[in-house]
Amino acid sequence: MNASQQKSEPTPLETRLGLFENGYHPVLARGKISDVTGWRTPVASFDEIIEKTRDNPHYENTGLLCGRLVALDIDAPEPETAAALLAMAEAIPSADRALRRVGKAPKICLFFRATEVRKKRTTKAYMVDGIKCQVEVMGDGQQVLGFGDHPETGLPYQWIGSSPLDIHIDDLPEITAEAIDAFVSAAGQYLAAHGVPLIQPREGATQHEYQPTELRAPAGDGIWAELKAKAMANLGAWVPALGLSGTRTYEQGYLARADFRPSTSSTGKTGAKRGLSLCFSPEGIVDYADGNKGFNPIDISAVALGVSPTEAADWLRSKLGDERPPGDSQRYSGLIARALSGNKHKRPEAGVAAAPVREMVPVNDNNSLLPATPAMHPDPYNPSAAGGLIADIAKWITSTSVVKVAELSLASSVALMAGIFGSRALTPTRSGVNIFATTIVRTAGGKGRPPSAIRALADKAVPGGVVSNSDPTSFAAFERILRRNSSVVAVMDEFGLTLQGVNSKKQDPAASSIRKFLLSVYDQADGVFDGKAYASADTKKDDTPIIGPALTVLSMTTAETLYKGVSKESVSDGFLNRFVFVESSLHPDGVKPPDLSADSSPPASIVHDLQKAVTSFPVKVEMPGRSAKVKHRVPFDDGIGSAAHRAWEEVFLWQHSRAWDDTESKIRGRAAENTIRLATLRAISRNPWRPFVTVEDVQWGWAIVFKSINIMEAGVKNMAGSEQEELRNAILAALGKAKNGVLYRSRLMRLADIKHATMSDYTAAMAWLYASGDVIDISEDGDGSKLMLNSSQGNDE
Repeated sequence: MNASQQKSEPTPLETRLGLFENGYHPVLARGKISDVTGWRTPVASFDEIIEKTRDNPHYENTGLLCGRLVALDIDAPEPETAAALLAMAEAIPSADRALRRVGKAPKICLFFRATEVRKKRTTKAYMVDGIKCQVEVMGDGQQVLGFGDHPETGLPYQWIGSSPLDIHIDDLPEITAEAIDAFVSAAGQYLAAHGVPLIQPREGATQHEYQPTELRAPAGDGIWAELKAKAMANLGAWVPALGLSGTRTYEQGYLARADFRPSTSSTGKTGAKRGLSLCFSPEGIVDYADGNKGFNPIDISAVALGVSPTEAADWLRSKLGDERPPGDSQRYSGLIARALSGNKHKRPEAGVAAAPVREMVPVNDNNSLLPATPAMHPDPYNPSAAGGLIADIAKWITSTSVVKVAELSLASSVALMAGIFGSRALTPTRSGVNIFATTIVRTAGGKGRPPSAIRALADKAVPGGVVSNSDPTSFAAFERILRRNSSVVAVMDEFGLTLQGVNSKKQDPAASSIRKFLLSVYDQADGVFDGKAYASADTKKDDTPIIGPALTVLSMTTAETLYKGVSKESVSDGFLNRFVFVESSLHPDGVKPPDLSADSSPPASIVHDLQKAVTSFPVKVEMPGRSAKVKHRVPFDDGIGSAAHRAWEEVFLWQHSRAWDDTESKIRGRAAENTIRLATLRAISRNPWRPFVTVEDVQWGWAIVFKSINIMEAGVKNMAGSEQEELRNAILAALGKAKNGVLYRSRLMRLADIKHATMSDYTAAMAWLYASGDVIDISEDGDGSKLMLNSSQGNDE
């Protein structure tokens, strides 16, 4: 039979109305996730479907709620296994009349009508020839996607023959509980005979299934009952933001590592080796590795973020859009500098949380007048979220690093892709794919390995100087690099110092020239760059125009150095918003002594894949070091007006909203452009021979850009010339005049230059001074009541 594709005809709304008319209960989904409030409750009317669709425009995929509907999901990417399991399913009585849907072949799903409504049944997961295979029979409380685009392939779900839009649920073949059990049993025996269990049983240990047990902590009652119930119905709005490592979607919820507690493993497993034992489901939250310990949303938020229950409730409200105003978000949003300082200095209890939240909460996140934030990927720094070559390169870099910084590995991988394909590709909007990336790292935080790794890989795979680690220090130095190769990655060791050189009272000419060069070349990838003009023709040996220059910058800095360099000028002239800032964090594996026998050279497989990507790309470069005469414009999947195009337009409109003030508007000035550059690189990374930008590409790029904007806003609050800087200087001056540099807080806050500050401003200033090491809390209780100027730290503001 021919596979009939369900894509843009009918529309999502028409699809949902048609399904309801045929007795099915449609579920709104974004990608594979269904987290619209009350999605497990069957829709009751056409009006309800219309209202839900109108209120959730980003949910473009449509699922089918199971219960009376039963879905036999053969989740087996290995072809022989898929064929064998399908043969077993076809032995079920009347299976020849079951509807069949394909998302990512050879995986397939068969649909029946239950004679008895039951919960989900499933086999264990097995690795067959290195590929995870499993069978799941979706029952009451589950949904299966049926219409829209598959989030991995970017292609529409296919129905082989008829679909639920053609067949009423009453006309589906029946399937009994006995038939389901027999099929699951037979499938499990086949998988066990041909594969290896994905999770090996431990002797003496009770094995738990994914679904929460009776020990789970339900939403319950009490003063936060309504909030907890809302949180349980909207897991997608807050669980990814907890920042728990390994967080990923599973079923209708999430799995994650319980980073907030020690490992319970008898072998002492740490970091990424720990299992994903923490289960978030609409039915409950359970830590299976900690005696089935249950949590409610307030509890888990408090322990994961290191805040009090009240602060956790405020944080949840901010994520869920609760109409009640939250408390002071500064108490738990923290400063990046604070997070990167390793909490070496004490700080006041008032107004500052015990531990920083990994994802900063924008100050205006709860202003109802502001535009809705477009949908984004929940964990963009995870290499697997990028997939393709970007993921392979990033994972290799991290695995061969002594000090592992996954975020810098990812940024370096993206930068390498930009350097290689900058001479060949343009985005759907005709901008270049070159990026300016700055990773915020700790001192001695492993910043050396990733740039050297991509240099070694580039030299081996695509010789020609794609990566330059010469750390250029002037306009002329950058221009010489770009003349050697029109698409190149320039590595800068300390971007923050460059900013400081530009903004100091006595400007550093070299730093100013770098800033001028980067401003002028950023968007020339589809144009011509003449370089610097000199009065004498003899001064410049080569003044030929550079065709299609695509300069990518990969720079590193510390939070303290960056903040000291941010100025009003760097915001107002658009210099800062050209950069994508990536915040690093401690890797779960920590730091280990180097394995001197290990081979850290680029793997042959990655070299081969990178070379194949270059040779298979639609446009070739005729001369090494020069851009293609006509670069390939990577299109949106399905072109203009497609879902991917609309996803990018949402970012564009968000950027240009009139709700932003002048500074906010300038910080967001390149949001859409940086998003599409990153999205295009992800598209090339995943499919270099025929790249096209999907919704998922846009959401991944936008998630990185959104985090970058949060980082920039934190920097602007503390930038040179700001009220925060004036307050910090006043505090330092007061301590400097005090005997032995010591003052009590009560005295300090009554001084003329300080008493005007609000408590939140004072707390933010002190957090910065603690993080920079300029001030030390010497009070007995560590409550910030007695402060001392650190004489070993120079005040260079």
